[in-house]
Formats: sequence, C-alpha cells, structure tokens
Amino acid sequence: MAEEAEANSFLKYAAWLLAGAGALIQGAGYFVYLKGLFATPFYALIVCAVGYLLLLSICVERFKYKRKRIVSPLDRSGQKEFVYNLAHRVAAIIIAILATIALALLAFKIFSARRPEVLTRDEHEGQYKVLSPALSAVDIMDAHWQGETRATPKGTHNSIPFAEIVSANADMNNIDLSTVCALRFDLKVRPSASWAQLDEIRVHVQSFQPLPEYTAETLTQAFRPLTIYYAEIDNPSNSHTDTYRASYYFPKGEKHQLGVLQLEPNKPEPFLLIISAKTPGIYKISCDLLIRTESSAEKIEIEKSAEYLFDGNSSTEREKSSEGGK
Repeated sequence: MAEEAEANSFLKYAAWLLAGAGALIQGAGYFVYLKGLFATPFYALIVCAVGYLLLLSICVERFKYKRKRIVSPLDRSGQKEFVYNLAHRVAAIIIAILATIALALLAFKIFSARRPEVLTRDEHEGQYKVLSPALSAVDIMDAHWQGETRATPKGTHNSIPFAEIVSANADMNNIDLSTVCALRFDLKVRPSASWAQLDEIRVHVQSFQPLPEYTAETLTQAFRPLTIYYAEIDNPSNSHTDTYRASYYFPKGEKHQLGVLQLEPNKPEPFLLIISAKTPGIYKISCDLLIRTESSAEKIEIEKSAEYLFDGNSSTEREKSSEGGK
C-alpha cells in the first residue's frame, strides 16, 4: 500500500512539473514575439503552440486521473473503487482554458498585425487616384530631401545622407536639422478647388539594411520652417508593414497629434517632414500625400525615393568617436 501511494504521489508531482514546463515554453513563445528574435513572428507562435500542446496533454491526463478509495472503512475485505479526483479536474480545466486564451491572443496579435495593412492599403488604393499634373487639384513645389550630414560605411567610398534618430518628444525648436532626415516641400491648392484637406502624410520603406560601421561628417546648417511634421519608420520585418504615417506636427515647436489638415486654396503651405527610425539601419524611403477635394481623392508622390543611414548617436558622440579614431 505504501509503495502504491508513493508511486501515485510521484506521478502526480511529475505531471504538474511537466505542466509547469509547458507554461514556461508558452511564456518563452511570448518573449520571442515581443523581442522580435526571429525575422518572422510565426516561429514564436510555433514555440507557444509546443508549450500549449504539452500543457493540454497534461491537463487531459489529470482530467482522466482516478484515485482508489475503500468502499467502506468498516469493510474488512478492503474492497476499493476508482473515483475521479475533483480537485485535479477543476485545476486541469482552468489551466487548459488559460493556455488556450494565451495561444489565441498571440495568434490574434500576429495575424491582425499583418492583415490590417493589406486591407488599409487596398482601401487607399481604391479611394485615392494618381492623377496627371494637369488634372491634379494641388501643386507640389520646391520638394527636396534635406540632411546635410553624410555617412560613409566602412569599406566603401560612397557616402549617403546620415539621419540621427529623433524622438517625437524632442525639443523641435532646438533640433539640429542638418543631422536629421527631412523632406521639404510646399503644397498649394489650385483655385479651381473650393476646399481641400490633407488626410495623411505617408512614408514607405522600400528596403532596409542593418546598421554598418561608418564615419559621418556635417557640411552645413539647414533652414528651419515654421511647422515641422514627424513620422517614425521601422524595419518592416519588425513592424510587419512598410507604410508609416506622420503622427505629430509642431507649430512653433509645440507638439500636437496630427489629424486631417484643412488646406486653403491658392495659398502655398510650407512643410518640413522629419522622419526618424525606431531601428538603426540603412533605409530607402519614399513619401506620398493623400489629399481629398470636393471632386477627387488623390495620392501624390512628393519626391523620388532617397536612402538614409539612421543611427541613435548624437553629434557630440560622433565627434568623440571620430577624435578617438584619430
């Protein structure tokens, strides 16, 4: 009897230890997803599913578990019967429900992160048309990429514009525009349109390369306009989209959430779009506008694509590193 009780106790503890291992594996799947350790989040879902299956198998075993009991303690024959363990059954059901919810939430996050961008892009492509300049309701003038700092990747002689990673909470009144990625343009609504609104300013990431070793050199200071607009891009493998929208604007340096902008006909509006990056690296980017008038909805490409090297080093840190290299 003692040996049988000891064996049952060992099996019980072993089962719960395996359940704990399954929970850890499922938690590891969430950790892999949140940290973006793999290029595709489906690997995180696979890890989470392995832990879920282990947990579920233990829950099923505990749900079917029966223990022995004597029918009547006064019965000297020692007759026994097998009965289900209510505590084990309740625990197994609760754990199975929680594990299922955790797996379903991760799957929802992964699939919903990919699908909305496709749906949104299809919706935009259907509503906004690319019109010829003669038919367009707006004019884009003096559009050009700014950024007076050049970066030369190690082992090459070709320099590309350098852009310091800038937070949306930075002091835009004192930001050095010569070290950021910025697109300067004027937007003018033609008199033929009685009204116009700017629905979105979008940035598209066409390619991404990891950050290399480089040297940087600032050439001149840049012009500062009255209003700055801000967009943050990222490695598409991390964010699961290649389209990013300007989210803030800074009239006279004050931060405001960017919504729909009403445009006055026949009055040029100066724009300076500052683009920052969440992940350091080399980005090839392009920008367009979504504009609506009473008679049309247009998608307008502002300027041809440009390539920038984004890094988080401040100008002071770059000077120190260049001095140390000397």
